[in-house]
Amino acid sequence: MAIKDTIDGIKNLAVGMENLELISKLIDLQSQAYEILDENRELRLELERFKRQDELASYLSYEEDVYYRKDDNSGPYCSRCWDVGNMLVRLPISEHVDGWKGLCKECKSWGHVPEHRIPKK
Repeated sequence: MAIKDTIDGIKNLAVGMENLELISKLIDLQSQAYEILDENRELRLELERFKRQDELASYLSYEEDVYYRKDDNSGPYCSRCWDVGNMLVRLPISEHVDGWKGLCKECKSWGHVPEHRIPKK
């Protein structure tokens, strides 16, 4: 039986006894229980998000200035966005005087693309 069901059952008994002070205390208890249940749900969601981030991090490889996914070889991804905010932001790349680079549209940082990752012409 869930905690809120237990509280509801006790509250119904108290209503039958017509004890206003007891009913008031049970309503306070019910409110606190709902707050605890909400906080518990939020913490579980946050924990799940951290688990997914850890799992994703294990699929990333850092090469020069950028990240690539090991499982599907996709990328490059912005190293600053991942390192600071755990956001996997793909970098559009283009050729520059000193090699291929990607400019992040999220944080505006540049990442040098490794030579073996340069697209074939």
